Amino acid sequence: MSSTYRVTIKMAGKVGLQARPQHFDELIGAAQSRLERRNNGPRRELTLPITRTEIANDNEKWVYKASEIFFKLGEEIKVFKAQKTPKGQVPGGKGYKCLEATAWVATDNIGELKKLAAQIRNIGLGFRDGFGEVISMDFELAETEEQDNWNFRYMHKPVPSSIPVMANIKPPYWREMGKTIAYYRIDEPVGL
Repeated sequence: MSSTYRVTIKMAGKVGLQARPQHFDELIGAAQSRLERRNNGPRRELTLPITRTEIANDNEKWVYKASEIFFKLGEEIKVFKAQKTPKGQVPGGKGYKCLEATAWVATDNIGELKKLAAQIRNIGLGFRDGFGEVISMDFELAETEEQDNWNFRYMHKPVPSSIPVMANIKPPYWREMGKTIAYYRIDEPVGL
């Protein structure tokens, strides 16, 4: 039986963000991918210690029960310009003062989730310039009224069959071939 946790992320003072939302399962997927590469594991589709939910009664369309990360932002302090790299275009963004962020996640394996979360040192853009440093992540059981807060996230819109693009509804950040053409917000939290 999975439980929903409120994740409080303490930041060192500033964070660089792109226009695209950042989800908690994205961070955990990146941490697990790094661990597998470090251990020379086989390249495969990752399975995260986060509960999944089916969308539209279709086993191929699912999403991890993890919310967008909500940053408590202060004043804007930097602009990151888009850059071209050998691997492609890195989008630009903005840097803000930030001491805390919040996310929600549902899991039935909190031990494994905490182990992966402990691997996360930075969030967002500009980590080489001292942006996005994570000091700690605290997990506490969500209050009754927060049990469904994991769905405060963007979903990937299905692609009409007439558009010639490869797309899927699975989180694209850790699946190499995943591409998304649009986002829409499922819901928005109140009181953050």
